[in-house]
Amino acid sequence: HELAHKIAFCESSAQSHHIGSTEVSSALAVGWFQHLAKYWVERSERAGWENYDPFNGRANVAVAAWLFYSSGIHHWNPSRSCWGAADQPPPTTSSIPPAA
Repeated sequence: HELAHKIAFCESSAQSHHIGSTEVSSALAVGWFQHLAKYWVERSERAGWENYDPFNGRANVAVAAWLFYSSGIHHWNPSRSCWGAADQPPPTTSSIPPAA
């Protein structure tokens, strides 16, 4: 999905080994989608990716997708000026077409 690619690029330059982009957050954030480390264990378990490292690309993407579809895009608002138009509201899950 194009939006997911944009968010991953803005969060981490799409580098799975990227840790803590100071431009986005001073918190320790890891992987393509810059998951905050303090939430990784709980969220990965709830998403069905228990015991996976956040540097595992598939797990990082899957947990990001679960997070997006379960609670929305607001988790990536700190980088919104990069991936979305500043004068438009962020998309909601209902405005994103389902994957083909």
